[in-house]
Amino acid sequence: MRTVVFDLGQVVIQWDPYLSQEGFLTREEWEDFTIRTDFWTYNHAMDSGAGLSQTRTRFKQSHPADIEIFDRYVARFTSTLTGPVPGVLDVIRDVQALSVPTAVLSNWSRELFKHALSTVPFIDSIGPRVVSGEVGVAKPDRRIFELLFERLGLAPTEIVFIDDNVDNVEVAGALGMDAILFRDADQLRTELSKRGLAPSMGLRRI
Repeated sequence: MRTVVFDLGQVVIQWDPYLSQEGFLTREEWEDFTIRTDFWTYNHAMDSGAGLSQTRTRFKQSHPADIEIFDRYVARFTSTLTGPVPGVLDVIRDVQALSVPTAVLSNWSRELFKHALSTVPFIDSIGPRVVSGEVGVAKPDRRIFELLFERLGLAPTEIVFIDDNVDNVEVAGALGMDAILFRDADQLRTELSKRGLAPSMGLRRI
């Protein structure tokens, strides 16, 4: 029996980082900020295990005029999580109803993931998880996939991996996993039903 492993952000949970700035910046101003400050590099560092305090210090040293935006992102992070991606929880439940094991592999800051758990508690129902900020390495680094294999006690060929990031999917596939690039719940259901891991829409239990 294969195990289905889900990414979280934009696969299971809707995440819109701009919402941390809504009412303070326009979307265009937020996008300009992320490019001008290379914000996503700092975010990836937190995903890879760097602490918020350490990352804030580095960011302030390089971009002192923008520290308020960084702080607002952290303080209002829960506002960026707007609930489940439509239809995906139904897919997960249907997979589990077939006694197919499910798990999580997600890039997420250790400190911010605590907020995610309190905001979207259904995460706990998915199963075992490997969170990048907790293990100190983030996708697409192959080491986090190797940690997943170890945590689950599975070979790569025993895992179906779902992610919305093409780089992550390519690395997963190169390591031997059956990797699916996520678009939406209907596409995911179709891909899993082809593999006998979920009922098709016409056959799913109501």
